Amino acid sequence: MNKLTLYQPRHNFASEEGKGHIYLPSSLSITAARVLAAGGDVEIQDGNIRKPNFTNSIVGANVLGAPYIPIAIELKKQLVETFGEDAQLILGGQVISGLTADQFSRLFGRNVFNGNHDETLKKLLGLELRALPSPEETSLIPAYEKISDEDFKEYLEHEFCLYLSQGCKYGCEFCAANRTSIDPVSGQLTKVTERYRNLQIIEDELKYMVARAQKLGISSFDMYLSNLDTFQTRAKLKQFANIVNNIKKSNPGFTFKMRGLSTTASFMDAYVKDRETITAMVDAGLWSIGFGVDGISKEVWRSIKKGHNDKDDSIDAISRTREIFGITPEIFMVVGHEKDTPQTLMDDVEFVLDMSEKFGAAPRPYVAKSIVPGNTGWSDPKNKDYIEQFIQHPEYFQVLDYSALPTLLTHPNKEMHAHIEKAFMMMTNVSGNTTLPVYPISPDLDGQTAEIHRRLNMGKFDR
Repeated sequence: MNKLTLYQPRHNFASEEGKGHIYLPSSLSITAARVLAAGGDVEIQDGNIRKPNFTNSIVGANVLGAPYIPIAIELKKQLVETFGEDAQLILGGQVISGLTADQFSRLFGRNVFNGNHDETLKKLLGLELRALPSPEETSLIPAYEKISDEDFKEYLEHEFCLYLSQGCKYGCEFCAANRTSIDPVSGQLTKVTERYRNLQIIEDELKYMVARAQKLGISSFDMYLSNLDTFQTRAKLKQFANIVNNIKKSNPGFTFKMRGLSTTASFMDAYVKDRETITAMVDAGLWSIGFGVDGISKEVWRSIKKGHNDKDDSIDAISRTREIFGITPEIFMVVGHEKDTPQTLMDDVEFVLDMSEKFGAAPRPYVAKSIVPGNTGWSDPKNKDYIEQFIQHPEYFQVLDYSALPTLLTHPNKEMHAHIEKAFMMMTNVSGNTTLPVYPISPDLDGQTAEIHRRLNMGKFDR
């Protein structure tokens, strides 16, 4: 049986020394727990806490998004230097599944494997005779027990993601997550529904984490819920809220602070039909909801398959979140879509300003990247030449960060490029904004400017 070292790469905007972006690596924890449940041997290392010390030639790494692809390529080089050409690197993460087999091979070379495929994991680790449990039926406690008290305390003192569910029934085209989608070649519709983890397992995990936190002198959790649309499956969400509220009753003085994402459609449906679910979540500690507004124009919404949005619903959801439930609405405003115009962009800015002034809504603006691994644009053959630029120059993947300013690579229309950047920067200057603009490393930059951009991006971690 082969031992697996699971490694969380250092944040791509972290300086070489000191701590990086500290957060509990839930994706690695799931993989570790599944391998342990199947009888495998695992260790976990986090490059954001300390420099890695690889003593094992089989390493699995979490690729958090397109900008981490160059980091994975460098990790492969490091492993080859340490262990020779037979070193094996296993990569996981949504972005990895978004690459074709040919793209994956050309980017990473030999002895690099897609860890999102269970059969690959079992073969590499010698687990052929024992099935890996599904993520939804896997307890993370065995993985957490592998983490030292020193590191676990550090994780729990920062916001961490609680893996509650995966999948979304909506099909927003710019999104690269697991969602309902239409193949641009075959036209085949793949319907996805939200899949919750076993709630008894989640309850046991939270009880374990609370007990361990109290021993470490921690009396509160700051959690980001993994749901792509928090109110999409209300019955399950209400059960989760009841679990948290019961844990709070059993542990007086221990508090939960939670935030998540929601479509305005799902929130308003819950508000009309099942307000108790929202109230239960607020009682459990929900303090903020980020609504995926992503424009105000109906034409833009239709073009990105976000026809479920409605301006009046958006205003109603934001206003009720603040005025009735007393929690903070956040406005996810992805701008720079193909159908955007200078007028629609200014309408977006005006909407954000209005919601901030009237309801204290916090802006979370981002720049649309219509072609990223996993979304519809990446799968469309007409974009083959565009995608080839990234395969040939992996350093360009950095511009696909949704916080990155537009470039001629992502938005080739020079006039619109300027309008998009203007609107984005305006929204980042609205009171309460949470987005840190990232400077892109793109082919139109000279070496000096690229280096300045790199230095300016240092420390720009999301929450």
